[in-house]
Formats: sequence, structure tokens, C-alpha cells
Amino acid sequence: MLFRSRGQVKIVKDLEWAGEAPIPVFTFKLTKNYKHYHIVMPRPCGNISLLKIEDAIPDAVCNLAVSPNKANINDAITVDMSGSQHAKSMEVTVTDAGGNVVASKSLTPDSPRWQVKLENPGEYAFKGKALNMEGKASTNPCDAKVYINAPPVCRYFIDCLPCLHPVNEPIIISASDSTDPDGQIAKANFEIRDESGAVVDTFVASGAPFSWEKTFDKAGIYSVSGFVTDDFGAVSEPCQSIEVKITEKKLFFLAEAGPMLVRGTWTTYLFGRIGLFYKIVPDRFSFTLAAGPAFPMTNTEEFKTFFMVNALVNLHAGPAFFGAGLGYSGKSQDPRSGGLDIVGQIGYDLFNNYKSIGSIFFEGRIPMGSKRPFKTDQKFSLGFRYVF
Repeated sequence: MLFRSRGQVKIVKDLEWAGEAPIPVFTFKLTKNYKHYHIVMPRPCGNISLLKIEDAIPDAVCNLAVSPNKANINDAITVDMSGSQHAKSMEVTVTDAGGNVVASKSLTPDSPRWQVKLENPGEYAFKGKALNMEGKASTNPCDAKVYINAPPVCRYFIDCLPCLHPVNEPIIISASDSTDPDGQIAKANFEIRDESGAVVDTFVASGAPFSWEKTFDKAGIYSVSGFVTDDFGAVSEPCQSIEVKITEKKLFFLAEAGPMLVRGTWTTYLFGRIGLFYKIVPDRFSFTLAAGPAFPMTNTEEFKTFFMVNALVNLHAGPAFFGAGLGYSGKSQDPRSGGLDIVGQIGYDLFNNYKSIGSIFFEGRIPMGSKRPFKTDQKFSLGFRYVF
């Protein structure tokens, strides 16, 4: 007992009340450091007595916070149980939609957080519990749910398969057949590689119909692949690669015309020819076969309309080209006769978009044979050629 005597506080242990009648008292309880202290105070005086001491272990209160509540496959999910009370330890268990346990973790007040990654889409239940000093589990609700977003499925198609002669002709590469089981497609990434595996072009389609109008400017075998992304940011597996064989058109029609000077009296003619243009080796060697008439610009009976034929092999060096071969020229005036020519050309491509070519050229024709003297039967012309 604690009591005051002559101005001083004194302590008496094991004090027993010896009065004949019970003494009225006040009782109260103090709790500190997991202990209950039962205190008795007699009503007539202010003395205080410690009646008994009991262990005071409160029940644990579980608190579970999980973030985010929606995530993609293998995103980090943070579990936080730092808000639990009176806990010696905590436990959390993760189960899938079928009730199967996929992960669990024991935590402590000193280390109350945990990160887990989930490999499959679907809804998961997180259930926690806190254990007090006696190992008694908490009874309050302590759970959360997390949804793992399913990734989209990538599917590509190309509108021209099999692609025939599409150099410089657009083809449509589309991911519009791609699907997402729990959302929508947000964008499609396309990638094109050449035969060596080098990336030659990429494109991102950020809206429906998620397609790419692609123009190839060079023949070859290409592979088209890529992936799609859904509206929650999940990325599909790479789309199955599609092989595209791009071929170049080799055979074209041509038309050419221009002024010509015919030696003798250097008479002016106007010629026109039509024929074929064939790419032997694209951008390197070609063959032209053309035929057509030449009309004199001088109104006289001395000069005659005559017919020409050219068969030339051309060497291309960028936009410039050089042609050589044989030709035929008809009779332009008496007493000349028609016959074979040696023909040479030098020219320049004004445009070349693989579907058509526009060129200017200078041409010289030298007659062959003893009856067609070199000095008296030369022809020079300046022309424009359109290949289509």
C-alpha cells in the first residue's frame, strides 16, 4: 500500500485489512506494456493498493492494402500490412479464381511490405491475417482483389498475297483482325525486315482500322511482323511473321518522239516510235525495241517519209543511260536506199517512279554497207521517251 504519513509517502507490503466490518473501496485497472494493473483505493482515505497484475495481450487487428488493383502480367503488385495493430507477425495468401494458392508470404511489423508478380490473367484474391503475441489470429475482414489484364492477340494480314509486281504500288498491311479478350486494341506496331534480317521500315498505327499503306521501292523478299497493344497497355506476343515477295515489273510499253536531222542537205524531220522497254537487270541493264516513221518538215518531193526500227541495249548509271545496238532506216531520198544502222544513244531520266519513266535522249545513226556511205547518210535526233 502507498500511504502518506507526516508528509511523506510510505510503502507497506502485504497489508491485510483487520477490521470487523468490510471497508468500501474503489477499484480501477491500468494497462501498460501488455500488463493489467488492478488498483484498490479505500473510500475513506487516499491510500492506494496494488491488488494484482495480469498479462494483457490484445487481439491483433489486420490491415491489408494492395496496389494497384488492376495490372498487366508480371507487373509488380505491392502488398502493405503496415497498418496492422498488436501484431507479432502477419501472413498473406494469394489465390486465383479457381481457389488455388499461387503465392503466400509471412511478414513482420519491421518488414510489413511484399511485392509479387502474377503470370496469368484473371482475378486474384489476397487474404491476410495478423497474429498477436500469443499467436492468435485476427478475426476482422482483411482481404483485397486484383485483376490481371489479359494481353491482346496479334493477327496481321496483307491485301495482296501473293504480291505480284507491287514495286512502288501501295499494299495494305493490317492488324484489324487482332483481338483483346477484356478490352480493346489501342495501337499496332509494324516492322519490316529484308532478307538479311535488317529492319528497313517501321510504323505505328494508333487508331482503327490499325493498318499501314506501305509502298516498296525495291524488289526483294521481306518479312512483316510486329505487335499490338491494348487499352490498358498490355502488349501482345509478336505477331506471326508474314513473308512478302516483292517483284518488280520488267516489261513496259514505250513511246518516243522528237526532231531529227538527216544528212545530205541536213533536212529536218519529225519522228515518232512506239515499242517495248524491258528491264534485263533493274536499274542496271535494259533493252528497248521501237519502230515508227519519220516525216520531213520540208515541203518538197525530194525528201521522203521513211520507217525506222531500233534494237538497243542500255546501260544505266543512276538517272543517266547509254544505249547501243542496231537499227533499220528506210529510204529518205533518192538515190539513197534503206538498210541497217549502227545506233547509239545517251540520255537522262527526268523521272522514274518504277511505274513510269520519262527521259530525254540524243541519238545518232550511222549507216552500214557500201551502198550507204557514212558521209552522206547520217541521222541525229533529240527525243523524249515515255515508258509506261
